[in-house]
Amino acid sequence: TPVTSLSRMPSSAWKKKCYQKALRIRKRNSSDNNTIDLGIAYNNLAIIYSCRKQYDLAFEHYEKALKILEKTLSSSNPELAVCYCGLGLINEQREKFELALAYYGKTATIYREIFAPTHPDVVQIEQHIQRILSKLIK
Repeated sequence: TPVTSLSRMPSSAWKKKCYQKALRIRKRNSSDNNTIDLGIAYNNLAIIYSCRKQYDLAFEHYEKALKILEKTLSSSNPELAVCYCGLGLINEQREKFELALAYYGKTATIYREIFAPTHPDVVQIEQHIQRILSKLIK
């Protein structure tokens, strides 16, 4: 898959360049800019920006991804959960803990619906929620 092959590339700068080019081509060649693939591409760019600590750009791309994915996927789709979690992480980095908690809560709702309680994704999102709750209590 494109995501798998890009994950083997050597640098985030190279990945970012590839995703940006793919987005331009997809937008130019598609009459519908609300496709799942486009939403996932925005989400992948957001992850790259987040890794590079470019949180404003990451947030912008997560929001674009979310807008598309909410229109095109079921409310319990794991791709939607990944986007919510990314928005939670960005808001946590920005110290907007209430928003982070809201997004982590949406992620947890999806994960609890589709995975067993011991699944690593469920365990991890519960840890994120506990971390935010401890920050809000301080």
